[in-house]
Amino acid sequence: QQVVGIVRKGVIRPSVRRGDVIEIG
Repeated sequence: QQVVGIVRKGVIRPSVRRGDVIEIG
């Protein structure tokens, strides 16, 4: 859980400014 990012339409984007959790589904 050291990688932070957001999933948008199946695309993982690095977003450390907010610190979102990657949700693959």
